Amino acid sequence: MRKSFLMMTTALALAASGSATAATGWYVGLAGGASFVEDSDYRAVPGATYTYGLPVRESWELDTGWIVTGTVGYKWASNWRVEFELGYRSNDGDLIDFAVGDVGETELTEFTQFLNVLYDIPLSSRVNLTLGAGIGGDLVEYDDNFPLNNFDDDYVLAGQLIAQLGYEVTKQLELYVDYRYLVADEAEFVDTNGPSAFSAEIDKHAVQIGLRYDLVRDEEPVVIVAPPPPPPPEAPRQFILFFGFNKWNLTSDAQRVVGEAASTAKQVGAASILVTGHTDTVGSSRYNDRLSMRRATSVKEELMRNGIAPEQISAIGKGESELLIKTGDGVKEPQNRRATIDLP
Repeated sequence: MRKSFLMMTTALALAASGSATAATGWYVGLAGGASFVEDSDYRAVPGATYTYGLPVRESWELDTGWIVTGTVGYKWASNWRVEFELGYRSNDGDLIDFAVGDVGETELTEFTQFLNVLYDIPLSSRVNLTLGAGIGGDLVEYDDNFPLNNFDDDYVLAGQLIAQLGYEVTKQLELYVDYRYLVADEAEFVDTNGPSAFSAEIDKHAVQIGLRYDLVRDEEPVVIVAPPPPPPPEAPRQFILFFGFNKWNLTSDAQRVVGEAASTAKQVGAASILVTGHTDTVGSSRYNDRLSMRRATSVKEELMRNGIAPEQISAIGKGESELLIKTGDGVKEPQNRRATIDLP
């Protein structure tokens, strides 16, 4: 069952990395929190003497410890991320003899290295739910605080499942909380002072709070308002507003443009308003179709907040099919990331 889990995380990492497309850039992260180790019985290693005597009748019960992790990763416009993670965990606890109870103290520390693959699911313009998995190694150090025992470290294969909830504080900084479940191959501890050795399973849970910082800042959205025609003055019939890369939320300037469009529609008595969303060529056509529709929907909702009845507004998404600036595939072009408001 444990080997199946490790194989599953490896397969997910390979499949997801092949699905990533247009790049949005590098990021770094740092997190810390609480680490919890599941109780585990000790097992005698065949051919070795068990440190605490035979038959094997001990287990560890470890208290809540601490964890710190650092990450360097790369995110794609398709919402996939791949990152390399270094982590350090430490837990103290008790050595439990099944017959007499607590017989001493134990300490377990681990240095982990993981390759993680994650997928961000937008819940709103600022909130993301992230699910992922990782595969890597776990350097385990065990100390039972008995003066005559000195156990070697062991390095084992490990995998983890990850769930995160993130909030975009700024365009480059994200605050997140995460839960992760780590499972590793059975670690073997050999006493360098004698022929004794034993092994134990390591299953861990962790809860962290962290910060993620994008090393490349998204371009600032450009807002363009069509100028009024020459005298006699007439109200403009089309309004254009622009969005940040891979965004559909409205900036304050964009909200001002939508407010002007709503005021004009009321003045001229427009019976119908057409809102059309567009994207640049970064990402797949299917993804950009959905993104353009989200942009059109954001504009429609802002028009409704400005007093326009919903039945007066039609919202459609054109994806990357009608570029304002002609470019090749995979090109970030701010003027193509737009929505238009057309009055009859």
